[in-house]
Parts: sequence; C-alpha cells; structure tokens
Amino acid sequence: MRIKSDFKDYYDCMARYDDDHKTLFLRKRGKPEKAKDYFLLPYEVSYRSTNRDITNIGFESHLIGFCGKFYPLIEVNHGGRKLIYDVEIAADVSKSRYNAESIRRFMQSQNQERHELFLEYGPIFIVSSMEPGEYRSYYNSQQWVTRNPRLSDWGFAKILPPNIAYNELWKFVCNMRQPAMPIPEMSNDIKIHQAGFDLKTSFRRHKSKK
Repeated sequence: MRIKSDFKDYYDCMARYDDDHKTLFLRKRGKPEKAKDYFLLPYEVSYRSTNRDITNIGFESHLIGFCGKFYPLIEVNHGGRKLIYDVEIAADVSKSRYNAESIRRFMQSQNQERHELFLEYGPIFIVSSMEPGEYRSYYNSQQWVTRNPRLSDWGFAKILPPNIAYNELWKFVCNMRQPAMPIPEMSNDIKIHQAGFDLKTSFRRHKSKK
C-alpha cells in the first residue's frame, strides 16, 4: 500500500515490506471540526486547567477511531502531558472517586464498532471533548473531530505496534476501495516481519566450516 501524506507517522515504515503498490491511502491531516452529538464524551473528565492553575488537574477525554474500532484515552495535564489508555491508571490519577467512576464507565463502554462513523470521517480520526487550544473550566456539549491525526503524537504505538497498525489500515483501505471483493492476502514480507524475523539476517545461510 502506498501512503501519500503531508506528514510521517509511526507505522509508515511497514510500507517498505508491502508489495501491494496498487492500493493508495491519501492521508491529509484535517482541522478540528464540530462533531455530532452521538459521541457523548463525559463532561466529568473535560476540565482543562490554565497555565496559572497549578492546584487542579486538567482532564480531557478522547476517542481515537482507527479502522472500525474506538480506543478511549484520558489526557492529563498536570506537570506535563500524560496520555493514559489503561482504565485503572486513569482512574487512580483522578484523585476523585466521582471522576474515577466516570472514567471507568467511559473507557469500558467504547469498545463497540461503529462503522457508519468511519464512512463519514475515514479510517483514522480523533474525537476530543474540547476544541484544541481552548482553555475553559466549564462543560460544553460540543465535541470536536480531527481527521487523520498523527498517531505517534498520541502514544498509539503502545496500543497497536507498527506492523499490526499498518496491517489493519491496509485491510480497511482495501475493503473501502473494493467492498464486494475479498481482501487480498498479505505479502510474505509483512508476514515474516510480523513473526519477528529480519529479512536481511534471519534466513541467510551461514558458511560452513571445512
């Protein structure tokens, strides 16, 4: 699969192992746009503290949409930016029983597939509870979608390694291009790399000693 993009992401390196040169993924980073109300990100974790507010911990909820599935995370802004995908770690950081339960409900209820949203926004997007760059401490029901974010900026490699992310994206793009056609077989090079082998050294014959 060829990836034509205005930026690099962590899974792009896997394209070198793919011999499918017909499939093309056009990836252009979009600007935040207003989302529809069916995302329902929780307001309990939608407080962003200002630079002068050092007593409160800022929380933001996000949903990363990737190839048919959602991956919820909590962004914590207090003494640096932290991205948390683990539900118990996120709940523990909140320091509030009320927020902790809200975080658990949010992160445990977003594992269902919602294919209609991917038809609208594409294979990769992120939903945010606040508009990027906006500072406020009150709840606003408006949420924001950014198409094709750089997933390396969101620590997504911890969730899906490069080979798995690339394979999922390739299958999704192939299915969108030819929905009535069966998805083609993955190339041998990608299968070998997924198995943990190195194409340059793993299958090289060693010279036998005489």
